[in-house]
Amino acid sequence: MTQHRRSFVARMRRSAGKRWRRLRGLPPLPGKQPPPLRQADERTPFAATAWIDVVKPYAPAAEPGEVALFVTHSRDGRSIRRHVEHYVRALQAEGISVVLIVASDAPDVTLPPDLAVSLGGLYVRQNIGFDFAAWAHVLQRELTLFRSDTLYLINDSLYGPFNAEAFGTLMARIRAADADIIGLTESHEKGWHLQSYFLRMKRRAFSSLKFHHFWQDVRNYPDKQDVIDLYEVTFCGRMRAAGLTCAALFENPRGDNQTAFAWRELIERGFPFFKAAVLRGDLPPTVTGEGWKAVLSAHGYDTTLVDTGPDADPPALPAGLSRERRRRALADRLRMGPAPLRLACIGSWTSPGESGETGRCLISALFHSEHEINLHPLPGPGPGSAPEWTVRSFDGRADVVLIPLDIARMDPALTALCADAALCVGVWTGGPPDRAGPWSAIDAALATDPAAADAIRQNGGIPVRPIPALAAETDLRAAAAAITAAMLDLLPAA
Repeated sequence: MTQHRRSFVARMRRSAGKRWRRLRGLPPLPGKQPPPLRQADERTPFAATAWIDVVKPYAPAAEPGEVALFVTHSRDGRSIRRHVEHYVRALQAEGISVVLIVASDAPDVTLPPDLAVSLGGLYVRQNIGFDFAAWAHVLQRELTLFRSDTLYLINDSLYGPFNAEAFGTLMARIRAADADIIGLTESHEKGWHLQSYFLRMKRRAFSSLKFHHFWQDVRNYPDKQDVIDLYEVTFCGRMRAAGLTCAALFENPRGDNQTAFAWRELIERGFPFFKAAVLRGDLPPTVTGEGWKAVLSAHGYDTTLVDTGPDADPPALPAGLSRERRRRALADRLRMGPAPLRLACIGSWTSPGESGETGRCLISALFHSEHEINLHPLPGPGPGSAPEWTVRSFDGRADVVLIPLDIARMDPALTALCADAALCVGVWTGGPPDRAGPWSAIDAALATDPAAADAIRQNGGIPVRPIPALAAETDLRAAAAAITAAMLDLLPAA
């Protein structure tokens, strides 16, 4: 037999062996990575290109512990589903720090204050790319997450846990498992994989270079099936190829999606959850949720937490209401404890003359605070201006935009920046202004001159707060504290 013939026969035997294992629902051999079902589209943007608001940044505990990245979707852009709060508190009762990632179609999500305070971190992210993109975005942004002993990736697609005892038993089994990556259930659809609604990873898993390569390559696919095929189905195969072990807590002799097709049997085996998709009508007709309420009640779950309706498109929010909700959400966030503001400053700071000097003093004062600052320069007024410079210290929407009251016009990008902020504040550092300026887009003003403050208040009908005069000899730290206090005084009271 020629060398070419022997090579051909060997390839055919390997291919037949893979088909035999796949037909019998067996996982690939350890170290063997199945090819992806389709190739990634390099034109699709990466996960980290979506906007994200850091409402409460993740701060690692003094002692490494367990951290869960919990992704939920806010349908109306204002609140989260009731069953999510129940799930989060069950995780916290097990000693797990929960970082909540809210995928939102609108920017005005508000949480119960006590829940927000208890979270290990809170992020509101553009609703794009589904769960994998949300997890990838925060994992890339918050590298201190990898100081944890254990990471959980969880989403809101399950109702439960049914009761504390059942969940405690489940968590004890998970923590006792030997595998590097543990899932609750497995599926053999399109190849063996762990279902991604609940994954637990030990430090050995997220210390792997291949693990980081996987998450760095996640993109914002708009089609859910693409996300399933490219990420959920291939994740364990890629990790096994890197030498990691993966296992399911509830083995699946059926081969299909047992959370849908065998949910009753799964619950009887100690699975304290119920798949939300069973009630939404987006599964095959053979999947029925008949009797679900009696089953869940018998296991101690509050069935009033179950939303039986289909996902609805979020209602359009009037601009004024949306802006007011943003201000209230910002005020609620600051009441949880001192936190830096995200400030976007629009202006011209390198121009000659008094306006340029005053602008530079304002920026210098703000940089003596703990706020995160983005600078968005306007073109200088003419000859003698130095090149403008831009600073970016945060992503996503600003909490407060500071803008000169005497600005003549803004381009669409800066106009959108003002519209997206919780508060747009005009700054005036001279005598009474002789023209109105773009006050229709401004919520309030800061003024150094009392007469100017009265004129702005009378002509613009907006609240005005005093700030110290800004000059080269100004105490910058004191000025920063005064400006911060003036901005906070413009937010709604509790």
